[in-house]
Parts: sequence; C-alpha cells; structure tokens
Amino acid sequence: MDLPPALVRLALTEVVFAVPVGVYVHRDARRRGKDRPLAWGVGVGLLALPGLFVYVFLRERSRDRSA
Repeated sequence: MDLPPALVRLALTEVVFAVPVGVYVHRDARRRGKDRPLAWGVGVGLLALPGLFVYVFLRERSRDRSA
C-alpha cells in the first residue's frame, strides 16, 4: 500500500513536533503544580501547534523568584 508523499510528510512532521511539545508541556505543567500534568502533555501533544497555543494562553503566569 503506497501512501501519498504529502501524507507521509505530514505524519512525520506531526510526530517530530508533537512529541517534544507534549514532553515540554508535561514538564511545565508538573513544575507549575497543575492537576494531571500527564493529561496536559498528552492532550497538547495530540493537538500539536494549536494545543501549544491553548496551553500557553491558559497556563497561569508565574514569576521565577530565584533570579
């Protein structure tokens, strides 16, 4: 079964982009003490770029006071 090259490129881009975004969101959510950080990471990872924008706008702002 041959897949169209555009579909293969889209799938590879999604995997390459979505996994690091999901890991970043999971770690950030855990650091911020959010409920269910794994769910945040998986959910945002599945939604990739739109999910990242949603997370960035919904997360609480916190100031790093160690600087």
